[in-house]
Amino acid sequence: MDLTIEQLTNRIIYLEKQIHILLSSKVRRVKRSISSGFKLFEQTFIPHVRTSLYYKHFIATGNYNFQPKFSDIIKEISAMWNAISYDEKLHWIS
Repeated sequence: MDLTIEQLTNRIIYLEKQIHILLSSKVRRVKRSISSGFKLFEQTFIPHVRTSLYYKHFIATGNYNFQPKFSDIIKEISAMWNAISYDEKLHWIS
């Protein structure tokens, strides 16, 4: 199948448009997935808080078979969020 330069150009233009559509839809999804500063803060600190709660429980009881409840993790993160200053919150919001 022989393609002319014009047909190749049209295919390239079409493919570039499709790539642009795909990339812009991914960007929109990312922006919607994290809608607030608290959510971003929460997602960042969940592993750290989980480890901290595990360590505190291990020191207190010696039991290494402990999984902190998600509600306890969120309570701890909420307390951390309330403890930071307004300027630090602005860092997470923007």
